[in-house]
Amino acid sequence: VMKASKRKTNAAADDILLSAAARPDERQYKKSEQGDAIEVLSISDRIRTIEDALAHGNIDTAVWYVHKSECTSNECPMKVKQADKSHKPIIVKLWRIKIELRRRVSRAVETGAEELLRRIRSHSPKYPKLGKPSRVTDGHLLEIGLYDVHFGKLAWHMETGQDYDLAIAERVYMEAGRRLMSCANGYPISRIVMPIGQDFFHVDNLESKTTAGTPQDADGRYGKIFATGAMACVRLIEEMVQVAPVDLILVAGNHDTLVSYHLAMFLHAWFRNCDRVSIDVTKTLTTRKYYPFGPVVIGYTHSDKEKIASLPAIMLHEARELMATRRTLEIHTGHRHKASEHVYTNTDTYAGGVRVRTLPSLSATDAWHAASGYVGAMRAAEAYLWSERSGYVGHFSANVGE
Repeated sequence: VMKASKRKTNAAADDILLSAAARPDERQYKKSEQGDAIEVLSISDRIRTIEDALAHGNIDTAVWYVHKSECTSNECPMKVKQADKSHKPIIVKLWRIKIELRRRVSRAVETGAEELLRRIRSHSPKYPKLGKPSRVTDGHLLEIGLYDVHFGKLAWHMETGQDYDLAIAERVYMEAGRRLMSCANGYPISRIVMPIGQDFFHVDNLESKTTAGTPQDADGRYGKIFATGAMACVRLIEEMVQVAPVDLILVAGNHDTLVSYHLAMFLHAWFRNCDRVSIDVTKTLTTRKYYPFGPVVIGYTHSDKEKIASLPAIMLHEARELMATRRTLEIHTGHRHKASEHVYTNTDTYAGGVRVRTLPSLSATDAWHAASGYVGAMRAAEAYLWSERSGYVGHFSANVGE
């Protein structure tokens, strides 16, 4: 009885395998999608390769990539019913293919991109030709220093003593920028320069980590963080161009090396039809930048890699071609979330000195810094005013909470 039962079971299994071989596309192909992953399982005598399985499931390899895959085969003995109702034994070879796929670009990033496109469609980035600013005998450069904003940082006052999130960062950034511009009212501003980057964003990837991979407390997904920060930057620049032409200089930070580059390219595309906004995208990845104006050369770096004491010598080497007719040399850094000033003089070769300024941060203290005791720094942004004739005129400060 047991042998007869076993024979019936084997016969039933053969019938199932035969059915699968006859109609593999109907019963032996499963595709399930969950978020940013797809799993495919195929058992068939017709679908024999990874490529066949992808094609059968209409999977777009421009969107998905193969993360893991298995492909094995087995020979199965079967009996095929003939016209005379006899059964002819055959051997059928079946291929078992299992594939795990991942999105090349996360759905969260696509969602953020779609949100940016929606905003672009509602605010077409086409700007009419603006008239040239009135001619002045002594033009002034307004340097707007909105450093270490950290869009995307999350802080809770019960833990850190301060609240900070995307909405607060956006409000603080816009208020500080507008206040610094209003401080320069009455001066003949012929040009505005604003470094972008400098830890403008708090995280650099989908896992809410910095460029080096340090986990961060983040407010929202990557796409939302980028969209909020990028559009805040756009609105502030649009207000600046009503005053004077604007030069944007990318200075990547240690939190946002990659995403700040994307911000620079985004702004370059957004303002492509505005003749009063410029950004040199050919040198966006350079760590240090130098900006000449009248008798001044201003150097920019985040200074998370260089030592402060080394910056003057680095500037004297890298910007030597700009210094022939200029007497004021300054380097403006961020990263340390506090304001400080150092003066270095090289009396052997150069008259005068190199002044290094560390600009303050607008962002609040997060949980790690609060626990480590890095508290009490004044949250602020600074603007510097430079005369085309005489150089340094003065600077202004916009303190958070004023």
